[in-house]
Amino acid sequence: MYKGTTPTIKLTFGEDVDFSDAESVVVTFATDYHKVITEKADEELEITDNVISVSFTQAETLAICTGVMLVQVNVLYSDGTRVASEIRPINWNNNLKNEVMS
Repeated sequence: MYKGTTPTIKLTFGEDVDFSDAESVVVTFATDYHKVITEKADEELEITDNVISVSFTQAETLAICTGVMLVQVNVLYSDGTRVASEIRPINWNNNLKNEVMS
C-alpha cells in the first residue's frame, strides 16, 4: 500500500466464518509497536460472505506512517461472544506525491 492512495483492503476468512449474526465488527490498524492508528467499524466496512473490505481516503493514507502496519478484526456476536482474528502485517510505503490530489 502507498501513502496518498485510495486502497481497499480485503480481509478474507475461512468458509466457516459467518458474519450474518455479528452485532459489531471492528477492524483495527496499528503500528508495529501496537499504537492504534485508526479503526473502522460497522458502517465503514463492506461485508460480503466471508470477506471484509476496508476502504481508505487519500487523506487517511497520507496520515499513516510508512513501515509495517498491523491489522486485526474483532467481532461481537448477538449472543455476547467476541472473537478476534490473528494480527497480520501490511507494508505501508511512501509516495513522492505526498499530498491529496483533486
